[in-house]
This record gives sequence, C-alpha cells and structure tokens, in this order.
Amino acid sequence: MATLGQTLSTDRAVGAIPRLFVAIELPARTRSALAHIQTELRTTGACAAWVPEANLHMTLLFIGTATADRLATIGDLVDAIAPTIAPFDVELFGLGIFGRPRAPRTIWAGVRRRPEAATLLVERLGGALYDHGIAVDRSPFVPHVTLARIRSPAGIRSILHALRISAHRPIADAIRVRHVALMNSLPTPDGVRYVKLHRSSLGTAIPQTSSVPEPTERGLAIADRPCDV
Repeated sequence: MATLGQTLSTDRAVGAIPRLFVAIELPARTRSALAHIQTELRTTGACAAWVPEANLHMTLLFIGTATADRLATIGDLVDAIAPTIAPFDVELFGLGIFGRPRAPRTIWAGVRRRPEAATLLVERLGGALYDHGIAVDRSPFVPHVTLARIRSPAGIRSILHALRISAHRPIADAIRVRHVALMNSLPTPDGVRYVKLHRSSLGTAIPQTSSVPEPTERGLAIADRPCDV
C-alpha cells in the first residue's frame, strides 16, 4: 500500500483541504443488502437523499477539515493506533433514525452488538489526534451506516411505519473488520465522492464484543449524533 504522502502526490483531487473521517469499508455483499433495503424504503415516498451504494460505509471518527501538511501526521497516527486493536466482527441489524420521530434527520442501519474493539479504537485514535493538536468530533460513538438524509416532511409517516417494522431486522451476515480507512469526502457536481487516502491494518489479538441495548421509542430505534458522514 502506498504511503499517504505518495497518495497525495499522485491524486490531485485530494490536494484541496479535505473533510476527513476514519471508516470501516463494507464488502460488496453487505452494500448490496443495504441497497436492497433502500429500494424498499423508497416506495414509502419519503423525500430523502439516498446514499449511493458505492458510498455506504461505517464512520468511526469524523476529523473534519485539515490542511494538506497535516494529512501525513493523521495517517501516521492511524497507522500507529490501528495495530493495537484486534480485528472484530460487525453484524448490521435493525433500522432507525437520528433526530426526533416527528422530525427525523437521518435513516440508518444499526448493529446487533457494539464491538468493544471499535469503541476502543475510536477512543485511542481520538485521544492521539487531540494530543497532536488535531481537533476531531468527540460525539459519542454510535455504530451505524447512513442510508438516507431526510429532506422534507413528505412521506414521514409512511417511512416511520416501515422503520418501526424493521427496528429489529437482520440485514446481512457479520463481517470481520481487519482494516480501517482514512477517507476524504469531496463534493462534486454529481454528488459527494469518497476517496480512500490510506488504509491501516488492525492487530492480531482476540476480538471482544459486548451487547448494547438499542434505544427505542414506540418500537422505533432512535439515537442522536450531531455529526454524520
């Protein structure tokens, strides 16, 4: 894998000030399963911006804008922290929203169990970046995959009904996470494009998971996360 510096020198698109985040890349079969669910939800008539299948991912940590001269430092820190975390399993399970039930902002796919390893990775990486003077979003880590962002109240009742029915719906087989990616969110005339700047391998320790109850209201899984990519 090329170093981050080599990537920057060969990809002019990332020469601009980027919006950075660290994410779990999803395999094609998982993205396909999520896209199938998006197709089902579109029939509700909700006015939403649906995330393209190619862009589906799980954000671990949102960093935000950074100057080009800081990218190498960020990449080095991800490389240093990732090997201290064991590979872990993630199983997508259930649908829900961010925001109030009467005014949802985001539709997401959740996880059956929150991996302790993922939470630890976020905490360690966030702390390392902070120690190097790099500000990050320190909102509580809520593992999810964004499926759509609500644009208007049109069709809200129908889609909330569909989400209540699917609050505990199995989505796809568990995936083993062995790498994390440093990503760049680039706006283009055709929509947002995600560019993978760097990939870091996790370590080899035995993974652990713990069960975390899903917050629910009237059968609808809800959560709150101020920043979402």
